[in-house]
Amino acid sequence: LEKNNYRVLWVTVSQDFSVTSLQDKIANVLGINLSSRDEEDVRARILRDAFRKMLKLIVLILDDVWEEFCLDRVGIPLHPNKCRLILTTRSLEVCNRIQCQRKFDLQTLDTGEAWDLFKYKLGSEPLLQGDLESIAKSIVEECDGL
Repeated sequence: LEKNNYRVLWVTVSQDFSVTSLQDKIANVLGINLSSRDEEDVRARILRDAFRKMLKLIVLILDDVWEEFCLDRVGIPLHPNKCRLILTTRSLEVCNRIQCQRKFDLQTLDTGEAWDLFKYKLGSEPLLQGDLESIAKSIVEECDGL
């Protein structure tokens, strides 16, 4: 895919999953307001229509999926020319139930790699002085390489 032929949308799903919450998150990254609609099926249709009107291929990343759900019920189209879906989960069972086509088993980072990534994402190492560095390292350890 050429760089300008697709648009990446990243949505964090999390443990407190509900169809309407996921619909709201997707709508937010699409720039759509669904707050005036309560019915799941109407909201799903609005999202499908928004995806269909996109001129670029959408790569939708659903991060931190904890349970299975029906993509159609949310409003996520499964048309290879309109939307590609990538989901991250800790559960192989979730992948199987959602019928993922390809599965990749990723390993966690070791402590050194996790610390380097944390510092890189922070953007400026001098910000981690004194107690802040020990707090940051405890956060990295708590995340256990994820």
